[in-house]
Amino acid sequence: MSIEAFFSCSYCECDKDINNVFTNICKGFDINVSNVSYASPNIPPDQALEMINSADIFIAVIVKRFNSDIGWQMPESVNNEISIAFALKKNMLLFCEKGVVMNGFLRNYATYHEFNRETIHLPDIYSFIVQSFYELQKKFFCEHLKDYSSDAFRGCHLYSVAIQTKLFESSRELVWHQNICKKYIFDEGFKEGLGSAIWVNLKPSDDRDIEYDFDHKTLKGRTSYRKEVVKHSAECIEVSVIPKYSTRKDDSIKIELSATSRLLNAIYKSDVDEKSEYITINDRRYYCMDDFTIVDRTKYLYAIIEFPIHYGIDLSDVVPYIGQYTTKIDRVVEFQKNKDGQIHRYEFGECLYFIMEVEKPKISFSYGFAWNSSKVQQTNN
Repeated sequence: MSIEAFFSCSYCECDKDINNVFTNICKGFDINVSNVSYASPNIPPDQALEMINSADIFIAVIVKRFNSDIGWQMPESVNNEISIAFALKKNMLLFCEKGVVMNGFLRNYATYHEFNRETIHLPDIYSFIVQSFYELQKKFFCEHLKDYSSDAFRGCHLYSVAIQTKLFESSRELVWHQNICKKYIFDEGFKEGLGSAIWVNLKPSDDRDIEYDFDHKTLKGRTSYRKEVVKHSAECIEVSVIPKYSTRKDDSIKIELSATSRLLNAIYKSDVDEKSEYITINDRRYYCMDDFTIVDRTKYLYAIIEFPIHYGIDLSDVVPYIGQYTTKIDRVVEFQKNKDGQIHRYEFGECLYFIMEVEKPKISFSYGFAWNSSKVQQTNN
C-alpha cells in the first residue's frame, strides 16, 4: 500500500537539486508526493488546503528565501502550508536548511531536522534523512494497521495464531501445504466478519485456482456462524466467518484455512532470479522465505515449517527472522532465542522441523524462516 504525501517546498530553480534528494527517497519508500503547481504568497491557496487535507502525511523542505533583521526566512508558501498541516493534525516530517529562523510557534508543530545543502549528499547525512523517512513510514503504518487489528473490532480479540507450513512430495514434484488456525474470544455483541488468507509468493503459470480447505469450530457458546469465500484465484484464497447474530461474552471460535500449491514459496534459490524480492540477514541475501505478518494483536504465535530430508535442505540452512513490515518487509534481523521467543530445530524420521514460539508478537512485524538451499538431483533406487 502506497502512502500519499503533500510535499511542501521551494519552487526556485536553485532549490531543485535539494528537492530531488527528498523526492527520490520518497520513491524508495513507496511514498507518492504531490504539491501545488505554483508558488503563492497568499494565505493559503484553496488548492493547497484541499491537497493537504486529502494527503496521508505532510513533508516540508524548508530552505532560505530572504534575509531579514532576525535572520533567514523560509518561503511564505511553505510557512502557510505547514500551518494548514498543523491545523489538520497531519503526521509531519520537516527538513530545515541550517540558518533558517525556526523560532516562535513553528517549533511547537513538529520536530524538524536541519541540513546543509553543501553536505546533504554525504553518506552519513543521507543515511540520517533515510532513517527519518523510515520512522515516519513506520509510525503511519502502525497507526493505519490499528484500523484492521482485532482491537478495532468492539468485543473481539485474537487469542492465538498457529501456522503450519509443510513441503512434501506429490506426483514426483515438491508441493507446499499451509494451514492457518486462529482462535478468537468474544465479548458481548460482536457482529463483524473475521478473516483469514493465504497468498502464493511465486507468479502463477496458469489460471488454476489454488486448492484450499476452510472450516470453523465453535469452542464455547451457542452462536451460529456463516462462512464466506471473499476471493479465490490462482494467487490467493481469502475467507471470512461472520456471526449470524450477536455473540455473548466469552464465546470463542476456531477458524482454520489451509491451501496447497507449488507456488506458495520458492523452494530453491534457482526458482527465482536476482531481480526477485529478497531479504538481507547478517549481510547475506535470502531469496527463499516463508513468513506471517501480524496485523491483529494476539497473545501467542506458533509457527512450524517442515521439509523432507534428501532434498538439499539442512538444519543449518534455515534462519528464523523478524522483519518490520510496511509496504514490504524491511529492517530484517535474525530471530534471537529467548529475547524474541523460542526456536526449536530437529530431525525426525524423514523430515526436518523448525518451530518458532512467540508471546505477544508485535503488530506490523513479520515472523518467518529464510533459506538459500541448492537443488539436488534425485536418483531412482
